[in-house]
Amino acid sequence: MTTGATEPNSTDIRKAQLREENDIVAPFRATISWRLIIEFVFTWGAFAAAFVLAATGQISLWAAFPICVLSSAMIYMPLHESVHKNVAGDNPKMQWLNELVGRMSGMIFTFGLTQHRLSHLKHHAHTNVSGKDPDMVLSGDPKRIPGSAVLMSVMSLLTPVFALIPATRKFIPKWVGKRLGADSRAEMDVQDMKLRVKRSFIDVFVLIGFSIAGLAPEILLLWYVATRVAFMWVAFIFGWYPHHPHQETERYRDTRVATFLGSTLLIRGHDHHLLHHLYPRVVHYKLPKLWANIEPVMVARGARIEGNASRDGLAIQWSAH
Repeated sequence: MTTGATEPNSTDIRKAQLREENDIVAPFRATISWRLIIEFVFTWGAFAAAFVLAATGQISLWAAFPICVLSSAMIYMPLHESVHKNVAGDNPKMQWLNELVGRMSGMIFTFGLTQHRLSHLKHHAHTNVSGKDPDMVLSGDPKRIPGSAVLMSVMSLLTPVFALIPATRKFIPKWVGKRLGADSRAEMDVQDMKLRVKRSFIDVFVLIGFSIAGLAPEILLLWYVATRVAFMWVAFIFGWYPHHPHQETERYRDTRVATFLGSTLLIRGHDHHLLHHLYPRVVHYKLPKLWANIEPVMVARGARIEGNASRDGLAIQWSAH
């Protein structure tokens, strides 16, 4: 005689697991982030101050340069959090703040908010999937990142020429497309491409405009070159390091928690990048605190945990292969 009880199926188990996770994550979800706003104002102000002081001759270009590089690297975090709408949290009346912080951060970092949101959310949806994840261009040997950044910068400045004079595109060597991961952008849609071209036009116009105003060295070194140097670091800590070796695509395995001494400060919480992918509405500086609460659950799920965060003493994968 049966009791009528049924074994839970995989769907029921999955729903129960998600409820368990959501109960833990709920207190950490985004509310209006005053800390992030203060960080944005301070970073934007530091960049602007260094630029103005150099432009007026009060400090040298080379004294201003490291300040602009550091500010450019730091300003990516407010831009990134704006993509996930974590600046204003779930407050519907404050969503304009996400747009303001994101667009002003993008002015320095030379990323358009709309285009970056489109590309970045595609990365979240198709992590490590070749042909769908735009960040797969950063996979492989990290030593390629500086060269790729320089090549991307040159191609970006030439994009208006390619857009206005289509015949010039035939002069682009095939190795350039291969180096910049043309295959990983196979599904880049028309909107994405138009936004990238628009951003390139803006960059060129800014460079020309400041040059006409007599500030060519300042805008080239302190803005365009400084942001490219910053991009190399950001590409490494957000694109390469968390996902290396860019092979797994499962929910708890497509990125990792990989900590080492000082990593939380250096990588600004994204040494717990797995948690960001699982719960993108948790602002970056809350990720380590969330980890302290959810670690046993992640261990049970078979998550990738390396370095100091690993109870099993698993070493962080650094090899290019």
